[in-house]
Amino acid sequence: MTTYTELVTQIRDYAETDDAVLTTVIINDIIEHSEKRIFRDVELDVYKGYESGDTQANNRFVKVPGYDASTPLLTRTTPTSFGMASIRYVYIYLNTGTKTRHNLELVEADFMSEYYDTPETGSAAIPRYYSIWDMGTIAIAPTPNAVYKFEIGITKQELGLSSSNAETWVSVNAPRVLLYACLCEAFKFLKAPQDQQVYEASYQEALSALAQEQLGKKRRDEFRDGSLRVTLPSNQP
Repeated sequence: MTTYTELVTQIRDYAETDDAVLTTVIINDIIEHSEKRIFRDVELDVYKGYESGDTQANNRFVKVPGYDASTPLLTRTTPTSFGMASIRYVYIYLNTGTKTRHNLELVEADFMSEYYDTPETGSAAIPRYYSIWDMGTIAIAPTPNAVYKFEIGITKQELGLSSSNAETWVSVNAPRVLLYACLCEAFKFLKAPQDQQVYEASYQEALSALAQEQLGKKRRDEFRDGSLRVTLPSNQP
């Protein structure tokens, strides 16, 4: 487990320097860059989230709730606001009757351009497709013929480590991954390529162990997949 204050101290101690060189501003940049790298390098369950809301009848665009690209990660005060995300799935349903859910199929944006040759006069119906229109917006087709509830499964970066947010899931459960990622960034800044290579190798080793746990062991079902077995070398008797 590592807190923000402990991580700042560790970075300076490993780099054998002080706040005159690695200032608070630089340290915060190092931590933010490292957290974004980890977010892109491994898919953790803590990054999974869900956004919900209502479509608008006769409007083919849906804003993803909570998306905020304008606010820097370190200055956000709530994890519901996010600026880095990917969409995992989209469901829609009418909030009446049987509430049957419809899973929308992801298509390319150029498919939408062909589908909506004349979007203003396009026929409204139950949506079947969605595409990424821009950051924070999806387009759905056909144009909704009613107000539908939607559920969007996303991956989003957790609220970043800072003086006002002392702990994160990664800092508590994978402190080595975070520390080595930060040291890679720190030694780049300090123009020490040999040290940076050492910590890059350490980062990759720690990241591999985390990925094995989160993407391997944690997503296995022993009833269906069997117990995890590891081959161990043994000497001949």
